[in-house]
Amino acid sequence: MIGLELSESEVRGAEIALIKRAYALIQENPHYPGKMLLSSMRVSPVVDGAARVWHLEKLADADIVNG
Repeated sequence: MIGLELSESEVRGAEIALIKRAYALIQENPHYPGKMLLSSMRVSPVVDGAARVWHLEKLADADIVNG
């Protein structure tokens, strides 16, 4: 543990960045079989008083299975 504190939106942003990078690697290398599965989605963060679902909002156009 390094004592780094992240906000909820920073954590969600990091998760989405990792998913997007993995998705890009699969798209760039069509010989990789399989499909990405997005699971354990969270309703967060709260932006301007409204709960958001960034996992779905930011990845809506990707060819990913939502579980």
